[in-house]
Amino acid sequence: MQKYNTDLANMIIVGRTHGEQREKAHTFTPHTLSTQRISWVYMASDGFQDQFGGKQNKKFGVARFRELLSQHHTKSENEQASLLQDIFLAWREEGQEKQIDDVLVVGLKLLSYNA
Repeated sequence: MQKYNTDLANMIIVGRTHGEQREKAHTFTPHTLSTQRISWVYMASDGFQDQFGGKQNKKFGVARFRELLSQHHTKSENEQASLLQDIFLAWREEGQEKQIDDVLVVGLKLLSYNA
């Protein structure tokens, strides 16, 4: 088992990468995450970061998406959901772009209790 620290910006890719053959058997690696008292785990499709928009009509990007999650992880679940939706729509509309892909972001709040 691999251990990861609580850096909220760490990315663990699960599943296949683009270009992999469907017939190829895939082995999943179990991971252990160390948590603080309250931690968030985010899972997302690539739709948010691949969306074109902004003033220069570029992709939102992985680094900006990670930073966004890292900056706002202390907010409530509803605040995070509204914020992500507002930022995504504003980014897309500023570049006058249509949505190009599915967008899925799931946040899991992990609570750690001391016995």
